[in-house]
Amino acid sequence: MQVYRDDKNSFLAEIEKPAIQYAMTKIPVSIRISTVTTISPVDIKRIQEQVQIVRDGIHSSKGDHNFAGFSFFYWES
Repeated sequence: MQVYRDDKNSFLAEIEKPAIQYAMTKIPVSIRISTVTTISPVDIKRIQEQVQIVRDGIHSSKGDHNFAGFSFFYWES
């Protein structure tokens, strides 16, 4: 799943959606983290924070779910 979010809360909201949690019970789910846009690079601290969030997984009332991994991508037009 590709995630394009500028702040921690919106990143978490995106990866904690019920559809993602459900998919994680059926198949391995990896997160792709945006590192560069056509306008400017993403701050390394934000990338590090998002990597740590993915590594920590999702802990909710429906149980703990770990992502299969992560990768990085960038947009080029």
